Amino acid sequence: MSEQFRALIFILAMMLPMLAMARAILGDRVIPMVDLDRRLKAWVGILLSAFLARNFWLYIIISGALMAWVMSKDKNPMAVFLSLFFVVPPTTTFIPGFGPISYIIEINHLRLASLVILGWAYLKMRREKSVEPFGAYMLDWLALAYLALQVILFLRSDPTVTTILRTSVELFIDGFLPYFVASRAARNIPALRDMLASFLFAILMLAPITIFEFGKNWLLYTSINEALGLGWDVMPYIMRNGNVRPYATAGNSLILGFILAVGVGLYPAVRSMMTVRNWYLSYALLIGGLCASLARGAYVGATVAILVAAGTGRGAGTRLSKLSLGAAFVVVVISLSPFADQVASYLPFIGNVDTDNVTYRTRLFDVSMQVIAMNPLFGSSNFMLDPLMEQMRQGQGIIDIVNSYLGIALGTGYVGLGIYVSIYLVAMAKTWMGIRRSAVVSPELEGIGRALLGTNVGIMIIIATASCFLSMPFIIWIMMGLSLRYSQLTTNLGAARVGQGAPTRQPEPQRRRTPGAA
Repeated sequence: MSEQFRALIFILAMMLPMLAMARAILGDRVIPMVDLDRRLKAWVGILLSAFLARNFWLYIIISGALMAWVMSKDKNPMAVFLSLFFVVPPTTTFIPGFGPISYIIEINHLRLASLVILGWAYLKMRREKSVEPFGAYMLDWLALAYLALQVILFLRSDPTVTTILRTSVELFIDGFLPYFVASRAARNIPALRDMLASFLFAILMLAPITIFEFGKNWLLYTSINEALGLGWDVMPYIMRNGNVRPYATAGNSLILGFILAVGVGLYPAVRSMMTVRNWYLSYALLIGGLCASLARGAYVGATVAILVAAGTGRGAGTRLSKLSLGAAFVVVVISLSPFADQVASYLPFIGNVDTDNVTYRTRLFDVSMQVIAMNPLFGSSNFMLDPLMEQMRQGQGIIDIVNSYLGIALGTGYVGLGIYVSIYLVAMAKTWMGIRRSAVVSPELEGIGRALLGTNVGIMIIIATASCFLSMPFIIWIMMGLSLRYSQLTTNLGAARVGQGAPTRQPEPQRRRTPGAA
């Protein structure tokens, strides 16, 4: 039996029970069962087409058709997109051009989903009078300024019309569409619940795959490239202390850690949507997946995200006390176990595995600051060709800019970096104001806001340890859009309750504590 069929069997053996769990926990409680079933069928269909189509373009046609089918019947396009976001790796090839145009754009699963699902939703939203037009919020203009600056600065290196159009289209697909739809799609709280639950369950499904790849030293999805007749340039089987660094469907171990850390930070937002037992068990699985990712930057980011979420809003002292006791218990258990030294070796700051990575990052920062000083305002589009950067070239023949802030400053200068950081700050300020408003309106919304705020802080830490590529830009723009939408929902809910003369405080929602699956 070929590796791709063996891999598909193992993936289905892990994923089908997860899909059944999604139906039991989320169906008709958070997501309408008819919509959930349709999304799950599309999920399985896309997975099977990737492994069995034997041709990349046939896989694209089948996947696009399934996405369009779901979109034509679903009322929550962002939830559909998030449900199907991590089905397969973002294996990439070029859409062929014609005449003097060598290719149109690069295409992969993420861009296909953005074009079909979010593009469809964008066109529909533009015709709806109830949807705020682009430019209604300060965050809209910051997002536009950052994306436009990249296009304008790209003129320095390749001022051809074809290249500028291609760059604009790719930024529209990767940045504008995820941000716009995420910031407008949830018109009410049930729609926001649907989006969050869909996103987090899609991330949760990566956890068993990550644990399996770590435990078996077998990357399950690498055979897709061969099955589709493509050779992808992401290096397979990178080892850390004798263990393979998992990829799952992220395409890169650092990106996988980032995705799982986002899930860990955001998961408290759905605590009221399931039974206590189901929430704790699924959260433990998610944390286990994060630990198995071997991404130390993600460990730090997830920890900060949890601390910020716990330390914000009403009852912060109680939450932090419980969190401290739980952390102390885990530390004691691990210290007394025979795996204590091995676990400690993987930890950031105190671990002794791959310490040369820390040295490389330190040197990268020093060299990059020298290069940035040459073009401080708008950076340089050819910074990789600078002789100073050559000393950072690694054995694989690449210069890995494992710090997104440095990468932005090198390419767009402090102007671009300032706009980029401002997007985060404004989004977090919006979320903070939403938390304060929801504290007297809805405990559930307050919990969602705390999770959003903590996750955004964690993201800002993690991107200092990784390049921003593959699914990372999509997720960041989605998080910015969700933060804006959350703020607007709290504003609308508070205004509606005041206008109706309703009490300013809702009772704490009752969590279901019945045994078994929710």
